[in-house]
Order: sequence, then C-alpha cells, then structure tokens
Amino acid sequence: MTQIHVALLSTAEGSRLGSMGIYADLVERALAQYAPQVAMLPVRLTTPPAAGQRGVLRTQYDRLREIAAARRRAGASRASVFHVLDSSFGFLVAGIPWERTLVTVHDLIPALQVQGRFPVPRPGWAARRLIGASLGVIRRAGAVCTDSQSSARDVSALTGRTVDAVIPLCLRKFPTPNAVPRRDGRSGSPILMHVGNNGFYKNRLGVVRVFARMAGAHPALRLVLAGATPDELVQREINGFGLTQRVSFEVDPDDARLATLYQQASLLLFPSLYEGFGWPPLEAMRFGCPVVCSDAGSLPEVTGDAALRCAPNDIAGLAAAALRVLEDPCLAADLVTRGHRNLVRFDTRQMAMALVALYERLATGQ
Repeated sequence: MTQIHVALLSTAEGSRLGSMGIYADLVERALAQYAPQVAMLPVRLTTPPAAGQRGVLRTQYDRLREIAAARRRAGASRASVFHVLDSSFGFLVAGIPWERTLVTVHDLIPALQVQGRFPVPRPGWAARRLIGASLGVIRRAGAVCTDSQSSARDVSALTGRTVDAVIPLCLRKFPTPNAVPRRDGRSGSPILMHVGNNGFYKNRLGVVRVFARMAGAHPALRLVLAGATPDELVQREINGFGLTQRVSFEVDPDDARLATLYQQASLLLFPSLYEGFGWPPLEAMRFGCPVVCSDAGSLPEVTGDAALRCAPNDIAGLAAAALRVLEDPCLAADLVTRGHRNLVRFDTRQMAMALVALYERLATGQ
C-alpha cells in the first residue's frame, strides 16, 4: 500500500470551535480510522489570537502579513497532495502545486451575496477582492468536492467548473447524555429549539417570529436559542413581541450540554435562508428530536423525508408545521423514526473513502 502524504490546510483554531474546526476534526478522525495509507500533515494557515486579542480589529498591514505567513507555511509543507479544508479562505493559499490540490467547498454564501442573492448589503470592495481570489482557487484546483449537491450547483454556476465529488459530511461523536424525559405539550413545558449564530442566513429573526406566532396557542411553550450570544436585532425582536420571559439563551454550549438540549426539545426549528450542509437537523435526529426546517440550500437533500419543510420566509407555514408536530404525537414519532433512518446516509467510512479516492487521483496525476 503506497503511502500518500496529505497536507491538511486549515484555518480552524486549536480549540476546534466552529463548524470549520469540527470539519477539520472529522476529516482527521475519519482518515485516521479508515485510511492508514494517508499520512496527514496538518498546516495551520492562521495563527490564533494572543490572549486578550480576540475580536481586536486588525490593520490592513496585519492582514497582509498574515496572508504572507500562511502562504509560506503552505508552500513549506512537503506533501504529495494538498487539501484546502475551507474554500472561503482560498485567498490565503499560494505557492502550492494546484494540480495536486483538493479544495472543499462548504458554501459560497459571500459570492452569492455579491450577486445580490440575499436581502442583505453586498460585500465591500476589499471583501469582493478576497472572494474573487477564493473563487480563483476553486477554478485552478486539481479537484473540488462539496458537502452537498446544492453547493455543487453553486460552484458550477459561479466558477464554470464541474465538482469532482459530492461528499456528504458525517456526524461528530457526542458524549452520551443522561436520559432526559422529552418535553411535549402534554407533560411539562414544550421547548422550541434553534441552534445557530447571528449570521443573516441562519434567520434567527425568523425563528423569533415563528415562535411569536405560536406563543398564543401554547402559553407554556418556550424558545431556546443555542449558539452565539444574540445580537441587538434579535434582542429587540424578542422584546418587541413581549416574549422576554419565554426565551432563554444557551451561549456556546459544549457538546454534552448540546446533546441534553436536543433531548429536552420538543422540536428543532431551523428556517435558514441558506445552508451548504446543515448539521443541526441531523444532530437533532440523532437524539430523537423532530425537525421543522426551511427548504433552502442543501436542507431538502440533507433532511430527506425526515423533516417538515417550508420556505424560510413563510412564517405562517413554519408555525403551522411546528404546531402540527407539537399537537400530533403520531406525527412527531414518525419524524423521529424517519430521522434515525436518515442518519445512515452520513457515514464516516464513506466520507473517508471518498476523500482517499480524490487524494489517490491527485497523487498519481490521473
């Protein structure tokens, strides 16, 4: 068995927080478990902020210096194959043989923003330059993979190239939580749960509006927002509906806490405007939590027949779907059963083998 030395080019922080940190960890674990022929050479493209510097605005000079340092680290890696784990940071990479480089595209949200796809301001001139550079990396790479068919279509539309493989992500390992009785409309307070950040595409405002529409029908219903600290817009929306006492925040919960929240929730509401993949619905299914989500981006292909879906801006439709789950135990149980069945499609070994096939093709030049 010929060994392949693969440089894994990542921007994930050492703490592994965030979706790209999770992806880097999944790739390393999958390859370590199922691909002994792959020797991994992790390369950090960015350096973690010094103590007390998180969130400090960097100067343009700092950014240029970081890009130059990242390119030196990437070029210095003696690998037979290079894997850029997040195409969004493709602008950081130079000095590597593109014909032996794999780029993973999770989503192209910034490029879609440039096109005016979403109802938010378009990126400024400097951001557009970096976005263009990252699209250029996708065009030049020897191979490109995506997490979903949805992202593959976006790659084709925005770069003109065909994706070499669609490789669905697998689920990460969660600590096994203690058994927690599921809350529903008949026992205890039903819980509507959302997992996400304040990015516009996560549609947290839509979550609050759906909850507000349901609140009158279910006076005991509570909303739990798990993830980033809610921004001012979300707080204002909650206050405006007079729902402050019925909304709670779980800021950056660890995996053990997140698992418990999924177990406690009556359903996961996930009305994203766009997802390149979308882990929370699958995580909810893992813990027997029914899912109501949008039909945007990759969510229809990821959730399959195991979720109720509506357009992300259809507040009335999303609320009606969520109320159906709360009020129909048979429907909720059926969604849970379908969810467990759906998870079989997201297998760690399959992800590892699909990556290895691309590595081998690039290493041999075929």
